[in-house]
Amino acid sequence: MTVLPFLIMTIAETSQNNKIIFVLTSFLLTLFIGNNVIMCSIYALEEKRMGRGNYYQVIGIKPNIIVLGNMVPWIIISFLSTILTFSLSIYAFHLSFLSSNLYEVISIIVLLTIQSYCIGFIIAYFAVIKNNIKTTFYIFTLIQFFSGYIYPVDYIPMPFRFFVYMNPFFYGVDSFRQSLHLDYDLDIPFYIKLSLIFLITVLLLGGLKIISTRKWQWDDV
Repeated sequence: MTVLPFLIMTIAETSQNNKIIFVLTSFLLTLFIGNNVIMCSIYALEEKRMGRGNYYQVIGIKPNIIVLGNMVPWIIISFLSTILTFSLSIYAFHLSFLSSNLYEVISIIVLLTIQSYCIGFIIAYFAVIKNNIKTTFYIFTLIQFFSGYIYPVDYIPMPFRFFVYMNPFFYGVDSFRQSLHLDYDLDIPFYIKLSLIFLITVLLLGGLKIISTRKWQWDDV
């Protein structure tokens, strides 16, 4: 997934250092965000397959609690792994990074974690309805393509950039790169961008709450 943008940037004569840094940050965020989104559906479908979803629903346990209970260990391990890999990458690739940026970077990763869970949970609702994990991959592929962390926004045709700016992940990824003093797309003050990410996260939490109150199709009917 990260080889193709490397080849595209080679054709576009992007510097070797910029290519490595872009692919590195893309790889980290792809694994972290993508796995969180996909695992929500995997756990939800597993509860449906085992017949536990209906049982939990009868005793009044909401779907959010069911999925989150499964996701917490995964999110913790994934989060710590991302921080560790990120730290090793700074050392190995000599990335420009100030200790004063550490709080900002961790804040962005925390907000991206919450966003990825919320979006993953919402997608899981439709995966459970369709009883098919492919639904998750179809939806996430579109989100991923128009996010700016697989391909630089400059390489996306102008008519389609509207979808990039409507993508909640775009702002977190762009801020992540900005905090590392890398090339970023949205030229606004960092803390305004961070406030925007926080607002998007709150809206996604609202969407999660709405989806959690709906009746999930835990039966195969």
